[in-house]
Amino acid sequence: MNYEPFGLMVTRCHARCDGRTVHNPALKVFTSPFPLIAMRHMALHDILFLQDNESWFAAYDLRFGACFRETEKLRTSKGPCSTCTGKRKPGF
Repeated sequence: MNYEPFGLMVTRCHARCDGRTVHNPALKVFTSPFPLIAMRHMALHDILFLQDNESWFAAYDLRFGACFRETEKLRTSKGPCSTCTGKRKPGF
């Protein structure tokens, strides 16, 4: 199941997972002694993880697209712009 249309980002972690961070490839953030699934609400920086998936980008655009259409409102280090608050669908 895809959780991105609901504004959720999901990843897996386990002992043999070699996933690295975007900004520090030496850091293996997805390695865990126990298998687990991590889930969180979509954030402004998640554009880095959308790759070429059109439906994931549509979910991102729904929540944060206005930030990029009105870049003067974009606050890069202090959270989302004043227009984008990461709108969530009811129940999520």
